[in-house]
Amino acid sequence: MGTRTMTTIPPPTQLLTIDEIFVDDEPPKLDVLKSHLFAEGRLTEKAALKIINDTATIFKGEKNLIELEAPITGKLFECFRISLLGQHKTFIPVLPV
Repeated sequence: MGTRTMTTIPPPTQLLTIDEIFVDDEPPKLDVLKSHLFAEGRLTEKAALKIINDTATIFKGEKNLIELEAPITGKLFECFRISLLGQHKTFIPVLPV
């Protein structure tokens, strides 16, 4: 595999399993997953595939188009701005609902 990127952090000694990430059909324990991956830890194949498949199912159910009412002159620009601000947790009411 080569050298580790973060040489100051000791590598996790075990693979993270499905049972450690998903407990009792609850959403994944993101804090556990995040800390393990930040320490350059790895997942079991089953755990990785479950995350990929669950994510794909969610994305398939989401709309991939923005529905706009005419005229779209200013609204289109505002939608692009909103998409760029998508990472912000605060709600910015730009378009009339």
